[in-house]
Amino acid sequence: YGCNGACGGQCVRCVDSMAIGLGVHGFKNGLNRGESGSFGFQESVNWGTPVTIFGMNTQIGFRATQSDFNGAGFTTESRDQFFVTAGLFKRCYHGWQGGFVFDFMREDWYTEADLAQVRGELSYAVPNGSSVGVLFASAVNEEETTSVVDGQTLTETWTTHDTFAFFYKVQSNRHRRGQWRVFAGFTGESDGFVGSDFKIPLAGTWSLEPEFTYVVPDEPTGRGGIDNEAWNVALNLVWYPGRARGDLNLAGMPMLDVAGNGSMITRRK
Repeated sequence: YGCNGACGGQCVRCVDSMAIGLGVHGFKNGLNRGESGSFGFQESVNWGTPVTIFGMNTQIGFRATQSDFNGAGFTTESRDQFFVTAGLFKRCYHGWQGGFVFDFMREDWYTEADLAQVRGELSYAVPNGSSVGVLFASAVNEEETTSVVDGQTLTETWTTHDTFAFFYKVQSNRHRRGQWRVFAGFTGESDGFVGSDFKIPLAGTWSLEPEFTYVVPDEPTGRGGIDNEAWNVALNLVWYPGRARGDLNLAGMPMLDVAGNGSMITRRK
């Protein structure tokens, strides 16, 4: 048990603000070198902890991915990643709300890289569950790596896209479990940035949660555009343990999803 200030000091079970996911994905970013995308599987857990800091809730989450089981056109290596997200957030049923997190990603493919970014969102919510706001992500490091591509050794520098977008979110009024969000904006390299995500309640404690993101390259179509586009499509089945007793802690649920290939997008510097 833990006491969460967002619930008026009422004690709630820790699992009432937890989401555990399993899904499939296809994605492409700078590490794909303009070739085909990466297909694979992912597992995640995201938890709104009972700890509050400066009156804000805290969240921590983890995601692991396994992709490219048969390698790619330029490498025989399979691709593994893990992401860690931690930060603060504050939900409000009517008024201003927001969150701010730190994301870390470990990339292990034909090269290895440790990348990090800060990410957040700010929105205004109305009582019917809708909200409008902005979201952003900003890289905090870059890493020079040694890459082996088609048998050749290359020295390259990697980082993540800076992104900024406006979004509109609609929630279903039935226990506010369902959600649809659409966003559009740009990256720090003047590319377009669009996407959408859904939370579709299923029977009992489960939800189906599809998502997509697309970085629209500023370069012309053809080789330039192919080399610089990035996209992510994922379909996740998510378990909310708190729904088993009807005690899902909505105010304490993490505001931002765990980082993944749709929100932490690798590019070559």
